[in-house]
Amino acid sequence: MIERILKTVWLAGMLIFVGCLGVEKKEYTIKLKDGQSGTATVKYINIFSNDDDEKDVSFKDFGELVSDYLQGDKIEKDYPGIRNVKKRLFIENNAVCGEITFTFDSLSQIRLYRFEDGPIMYYVNSGSSPSEKFDSSNGMFGGGIMPVIFWNKSMKELLFKTRVTEDTVGKRNLANWYKVWQSNQDAPK
Repeated sequence: MIERILKTVWLAGMLIFVGCLGVEKKEYTIKLKDGQSGTATVKYINIFSNDDDEKDVSFKDFGELVSDYLQGDKIEKDYPGIRNVKKRLFIENNAVCGEITFTFDSLSQIRLYRFEDGPIMYYVNSGSSPSEKFDSSNGMFGGGIMPVIFWNKSMKELLFKTRVTEDTVGKRNLANWYKVWQSNQDAPK
């Protein structure tokens, strides 16, 4: 009984000190095979940690990044039905970046839409982060009033970039935690 109480108190304490992972930008590359299926790559640029009540929780946030996203299935839950998922973390410009590549069988699995024989469309705020803002694309963007990207139905490669966080000043860079983690991955076992 006491052990159960201690576990509950420990869990409640952990929930109080939950940090928050963030990302500066995302890049999407979608290659269509038959107009409905294909492969997609999502690149997360500059993954960072936000302080929790002015406390540095970057170590915990990096652990969450590895356990829940890289080794876990949080991303797969965002895109139900995707297959052949490959994930990786890496450093680029001294910032932690992530990349997920997968196959899909339907445009709807990756939040794309096509009405009958019309253009392919993507509503920019439909992703896992409703704060994503349009940055650029090889399609046509409808603008602030209609934040939808339109691609000609004949296009086979759809590209777009979004900005999730405008200001990264004061955010905790995770590069040092990545380097520590990577050195442990490379160590002989």
